Amino acid sequence: MNDYTQIPKMTLLDRILVLSGIAAPVFHLFAVLMSGILHPGYSHISQAVSVLGAQGVQFSAILNYAGLVPAGILTLAFSTAMFRQLKGEPAFFISSCLVALTGIGRLIAGLFPCDPNCVPIVTISGRLHAIAGFMALIAGSLAPLVMAFGLRRQDSQTLFHLSLFLGLLALVTSIVLMSQLWMMYFGGIQRLLLIFTYTWMIAVALSIFTDNN
Repeated sequence: MNDYTQIPKMTLLDRILVLSGIAAPVFHLFAVLMSGILHPGYSHISQAVSVLGAQGVQFSAILNYAGLVPAGILTLAFSTAMFRQLKGEPAFFISSCLVALTGIGRLIAGLFPCDPNCVPIVTISGRLHAIAGFMALIAGSLAPLVMAFGLRRQDSQTLFHLSLFLGLLALVTSIVLMSQLWMMYFGGIQRLLLIFTYTWMIAVALSIFTDNN
């Protein structure tokens, strides 16, 4: 057992909470793929994910209520697992808080869809969606780097290097998105960011699960 986890045996609740970190990406990414299939002509490379769940869009409930909402709830559940299982470093607590903010952001984004085509932002729902999405983007990008900082003196060097690598990739990708460079590839860059952050979540979940069994 690595020394960043100090609970010798997980309860059934702990197992469920940890596995939520694996289930969240499945719900989110499956909903994105299914929504894209149901909208011929939609581009995963150039168009934002939120367009699939925008106000007035057919089948928008798939992305919002089968993707973002459950992914947000499951991410929140996983942050609880991190709070319960990761001890010994303030960085772990901060990383857990950032994961919780990511989950809250996704949940709110699902409950409050963006305006048609997501621009311009004119409704309250659209504003809430934009704010929540920005919060999830920033928090989700910083969480791996903060975790890496806490792991630098721990035994789990594999998770340290993975957190550092994926955190740096996520941070750079976030900066590119916020700079609005290469807007013709916005959708593809956004999906890369999801892959980086969700891959890290899965890695942390698997690490906690295996080290406490």
